[in-house]
Amino acid sequence: MPPSSFAGHPLTPPPTDEKPFAQAQRVITFFKAIRAGRHTKQDAWTEFQLAQGEYDELGHQLDRDEALSGYVKNKIRCVCSSAFELVANNSDEQV
Repeated sequence: MPPSSFAGHPLTPPPTDEKPFAQAQRVITFFKAIRAGRHTKQDAWTEFQLAQGEYDELGHQLDRDEALSGYVKNKIRCVCSSAFELVANNSDEQV
């Protein structure tokens, strides 16, 4: 029987199938849905928890899509309430 120090949980978490910056991609998909008129307006604000580096990745993805970037700058209000939290609102809605 191995020593008890080896019987516990592994030192690193098991790998996940989620791609890096998956939450940033969800934000991009959310912005595209709003632009296309497919976003259900149940809540005026939508909150995303971002992992370290995802806010920068979000900016890079927007830079690659000039039309979406312009839409987001003109129609979406984003608030960073902490280093890793993004709260978005379609500014056409009443707040």
